Order: sequence, then C-alpha cells, then structure tokens
Amino acid sequence: AVRKAAALGHAPRLYVQHVSTARGAALIAAARAEGLPVTGEVTPHHLTLTEEVWRGFDARFKVAPPLRTASDMEALIGALERGELAAIGTDHAPHTAAEKERDLENAPFGMPSLEVAFPLLYTELVEKRGLPLAVLIERMTSGPRAALGLAPARLAQGAPADLMLFDPATRCTVDPARFVSKARYSPWAGRELVGWPRLTLVAGREVWRDATLA
Repeated sequence: AVRKAAALGHAPRLYVQHVSTARGAALIAAARAEGLPVTGEVTPHHLTLTEEVWRGFDARFKVAPPLRTASDMEALIGALERGELAAIGTDHAPHTAAEKERDLENAPFGMPSLEVAFPLLYTELVEKRGLPLAVLIERMTSGPRAALGLAPARLAQGAPADLMLFDPATRCTVDPARFVSKARYSPWAGRELVGWPRLTLVAGREVWRDATLA
C-alpha cells in the first residue's frame, strides 16, 4: 500500500498513517530520497510492543495494523530518529474493558494510549535507548503539524500557549483505574514509567492538572 501510494507522486504531500513494518519505513525513506513529499506516522504500540504479546491471544493487543516483529520495531525506531517517520500518533481507541474482554473474533480493534503515550515513549525511547528528548518532542508536536501542512506552534510572548509540563524524575506504575478515559485497561498496565505529565494548557487555558501538583 505504501509503495502504490508513493508511486502516484502527484499529491502535494503524502502522509502515511500507522506505519508498522520495516518494509513500509524503507519505502518511505526511498521515496524521500527521490525527492517525493512523503512522510509517515508511527504509533506508541508499534514502537514499544511486538507480536510476542499475542501468544496468549489476548484481545487487549488486537490492533490494526497488527503488532509486528522485534526487527520491525527496531526499524521503526530508527526511521523515527532519522526523521523518515515525522510524527507519532497515538491511534487512541478508547474501547471499554468489557468490549475488549470479548472473544478475540468479536473484540474491537484498537487500544488506548493517549494517557500514557508521553511517559511510555520517554521511558522506552529516551531513558532506555538514548533517543534525544528534542527528537521525541518534535515528533509529537511540530513534526505532525509540518507533515499536515499546518503552521508551527510557537512558544513566544503573546502566542497561544499549547504545552504540556512533565516530571522527568518521578516514577509511577500504569494503573488503568486512574484513567480519565472510559478505557479502564491498558496493554502497559503494571509497567513503571517516568516522565508523567503534570499540567496541560490549550490556547493558554488550563485543561488538565495533576491533582498532586500544588
């Protein structure tokens, strides 16, 4: 699908969502090397989970496109760092725990990741793998905006404040019971993460604050 879309070559830009394989990332890199306006997006689950979790046929991990091999995951991380994949998109799917507890055939595709996306990627990519923090932030903020042709956000006096403050030190365990989303389950439940958000502003307005923040 990536190859066919890139071969069209007539659109002002091509943005490939949910890239999940090494082959897909390589095709995007090749198209970019030819000067084509192609980039891609990758999800937190394809950057942190592999098909190995499917051994128990647990519907929590049922997602489209499916989780891939460890080598695919490594290739995606490399493509993200090099900028061939310009954006991280959560692909947040807030199905209820009851919906995901159905048998595998009838459970819906998708998993929730919005509330853990930043600490998950900060822990797994920045802390454990040494990805520069600036790269992670760019791929979650200005990278997606640029890929979609949107004007960049600015941190400047008088500009609307769209920002998130996070704690780079405190470690907390993923507890779905504390989620704001209706999806009170998580593929990362029980995992200890660092880099949790403490405050979120949208257009200068406070929309969320950690209750423990004074």
